[in-house]
Amino acid sequence: MEFNRSIKVSLLFAIAVTSLFVSPGAGQKNVTLKEAVDIALENNLKVKSAILKEKYRQAMVNTSAAMQPLSVSTTLGQFNSAYFDTGIGLSQTFLLPKVYRAKKEAGLADVRTAEFLTNLTGAELKRELEDHFDVFGMLQARKILLVQLDSIYSAMEAKAKVRWEKGESDILEHLTARRQRDEVRRQQELLSGESAALLISFNLLLNAPEGQYQPEVGDYRPVAVDIPVTDGWLAGHPEVLLAEEEWKAGVARTSVEKAARLPGITAGYQNLSIRGTGADNKVYTAAHRFSNFQLGVSVPIFRKGINAGIEASRAAEDILSNQLETTRNQIAGDYNKCLDLYRVAYRSLLEYEQGSLRDAATIMQVSSQRLASGAINYLEYVQLTTLATDIRARHIDLIRTVNTNAVRLHYLTNQFKF
Repeated sequence: MEFNRSIKVSLLFAIAVTSLFVSPGAGQKNVTLKEAVDIALENNLKVKSAILKEKYRQAMVNTSAAMQPLSVSTTLGQFNSAYFDTGIGLSQTFLLPKVYRAKKEAGLADVRTAEFLTNLTGAELKRELEDHFDVFGMLQARKILLVQLDSIYSAMEAKAKVRWEKGESDILEHLTARRQRDEVRRQQELLSGESAALLISFNLLLNAPEGQYQPEVGDYRPVAVDIPVTDGWLAGHPEVLLAEEEWKAGVARTSVEKAARLPGITAGYQNLSIRGTGADNKVYTAAHRFSNFQLGVSVPIFRKGINAGIEASRAAEDILSNQLETTRNQIAGDYNKCLDLYRVAYRSLLEYEQGSLRDAATIMQVSSQRLASGAINYLEYVQLTTLATDIRARHIDLIRTVNTNAVRLHYLTNQFKF
């Protein structure tokens, strides 16, 4: 009974230590998943870069109205008579309105592509954050289990040492208890390293100083998933929307290439002097100026390069079309695979909780009672405790398997639980 009371005291101590173990450190702030998403969407560098690309594409739309430079020419010499005359000319080439519209549509398509890229970046960020929260919850569950085991094995080692010193047992019992305690502490150190690395990655996603934020997690439980009743979710997935808009942008670029075959219009103005006697028998000096207007059409006769550009753009358009279909099939396939894995894992988890997990609690309770009564020795107790611990650790792993697929399904259906 003395050892049984020692175990109870150790468990109470483990609970107190665990509460300190999972609490945020100095200057560290706990954040919920929703708060973390809000911070990341505002500060994450990838999101900021995507937004800057939107602004860049929006600014580039105005370049669609750019015209060729105004041509200015001068004429000097005896081009009208033996007298020295001067002249100045202006000319401007304009494209047809259809060309400017095609360029603007291509620019707007690039803007929409950038917007969908920003949406995709945000969705991927949400998926990463949700997964970080789940991994952190899993690590905390393992830490709690290890802290409890550390307390149990520490009490066992102390008791085994006393029994060995009194000659009530051999050294094997003492060494076994110490080895179990050392193994648990080694696992605690590894787990602490994983948690520290995860916090670094987590704060990088939030673009925050190292250690500023820590995920706020509760009991580690399986995550629920809402199964879409229709296939409409596929058309609205960020990856599909981006691939579709990239294809549309490719179609718009082909229209721009085709517009290069259209003629241009050139308007000109010339002002010059005609010194000497004119056709009207009047004498004109350099102060007298004469003007004329010109209107011309520029037709692209040599179209080999233009046609090559059109063919190349059509080939790129076909590539983007294939990528769109591939993306649709990939997302649909990933969804079906993850849904099957989620259902299988969830079913296994329920069966495990109703069977093995209950057995683990019974094993821990009965083995402690039998050890206290002397029905089993310490080595047998260690074996039973290890068995129960493995069952509880396996339960945590099963929850992680369920949640891994749940997080992926949230991303695939674009239905995040926050």
